[in-house]
Amino acid sequence: MSLCRYAIYFVPGGAVGAFGAKWLGWDVGAATQPDRMVIEGLPRPREILTKAARKYGLHATLKAPFALAEDRQEADLVSSFKSFCKAQKPVCAGQLKFSHGGGFLSLRPSPPLHGLNQLAQQCVISFDPFRKAATTKELERRRKANLTPAQDHLLQRWGYPYVMDEFRFHITLTGRVDDSEAEQITNALKPALDPLLSDPFIINELALAAERADGQFCILERANLLA
Repeated sequence: MSLCRYAIYFVPGGAVGAFGAKWLGWDVGAATQPDRMVIEGLPRPREILTKAARKYGLHATLKAPFALAEDRQEADLVSSFKSFCKAQKPVCAGQLKFSHGGGFLSLRPSPPLHGLNQLAQQCVISFDPFRKAATTKELERRRKANLTPAQDHLLQRWGYPYVMDEFRFHITLTGRVDDSEAEQITNALKPALDPLLSDPFIINELALAAERADGQFCILERANLLA
């Protein structure tokens, strides 16, 4: 299997993961397309609402997708990922809740967020030596999002603008939707999803994800946080 890019994700398991796979139409763990979910009351067809998010599967990004540096091998990345997870403690935050921040619908945890943000920061730093430097074309594409000076600095340093102080943990549910659509989707999903959201929200494992040649992401390795 030809792999194009790699990323460090949190991928929900259990009932939340199963729900997300059917909602998005892609199971990132099994690398399969599950049976389609029928949800009433959506403003547009589910396939359209979830198109932008489908290729990634249900996840939260901790280290954004990156091409492997020319002097690095996949086996080294896998080994470093396992070692990294063994040295990290599980982190806890408040309950996941629906959010329309950033123009798309997602699940975001409520405070406390310090441990989660620190874990994300360590992911960015620890795996950056494996990242191939962004090309001028890639930087220009990112800058179309009207980045702030701080975000542009982060883009140049880390290859992604929404890290460190700009990081906001989120589990993506849709592509871009307006306020009215976000409210309708939230109301449609809440009855099924709310009972599955635990309080507190705990991350006790991470996933090393990889992008296939067809653009779909799959999980290459999972590892528990053991420290």
